[in-house]
Parts: sequence; structure tokens; C-alpha cells
Amino acid sequence: FSNVVAKNSVLVLVTDNALALIGIQRRLPKVLDSAVLMINIAGRIPASFSASKSIVDRFFVVLWRSNELPRARIGFAIAKKKISLAVNRNRLRRLARESFRTQSHAFAGNDIIILAQPAAKSASNKELLNSLNKHWAKIGATNNRA
Repeated sequence: FSNVVAKNSVLVLVTDNALALIGIQRRLPKVLDSAVLMINIAGRIPASFSASKSIVDRFFVVLWRSNELPRARIGFAIAKKKISLAVNRNRLRRLARESFRTQSHAFAGNDIIILAQPAAKSASNKELLNSLNKHWAKIGATNNRA
């Protein structure tokens, strides 16, 4: 449900489709449920990332470019072909999102996309976090030079 409306102590849940059916446009903004801003890549990397910078290690490929916003945003492209089990893909996303959330102040103004390598599937959380921290440091160092 995209809209939650409280009216006269009654909680009403309204979907976008229901609003469209009766000809009402949404008046309430969507609210993020976390402090992490996500990029919706919908199964593909946006064309604007063709001119992005990249860092590669054995666990991740990290693409980034400037977004002209005051915040950093993150997106994930974790292929089912490379990481077959959903539990492993979700673990990688969770770790990357948390690492990004704690470090994003260092590289504000960037869009970042993380692609997983097959070796990430069997790596420990500590190894993955160390890898991500190295990526964040390189991105931050690049931003400071620019």
C-alpha cells in the first residue's frame, strides 16, 4: 500500500491503483522507510552509468558517478546467475546497504551501483565489509581530489 491516510481515528489504506480508478491523483508523498536512498535499476544498469568510474575486486564491481544531489544513492545488480540463492543475494544487499549507510557522508553527491562477483557468495561478512570499506575509501579519495 502506497498511501496510509488517518481520518477521524480510522486508518485507511489506499493503493495507487485504487486512486487511479476513481480519478484521484496522489497527494501524499512516498516516504522512505530507511535513511538509505536507493536507485531503481529494474534489472538493468542505467545508460547514464556507461560513463561512470569503476573499482573491481574479487567480491564486487562498484560503479559510481556524480549525481548533483546533496546525498549519495545506492543501487544493486546482483545477478541470479552469479549468486544463485536468494538468501545469499539478500545477505550481500543487507551488508552493502548497512556499510553504505554508515559511510555515505564521505562520498555524498554520487550514485553508486554494486555488482556482485561469484566469490562473494562464499565470503565471510568480515571479508565483504572490508572489501566494501576499501571501495568507499577509494570513492571518497577520488571525490576529495576532484
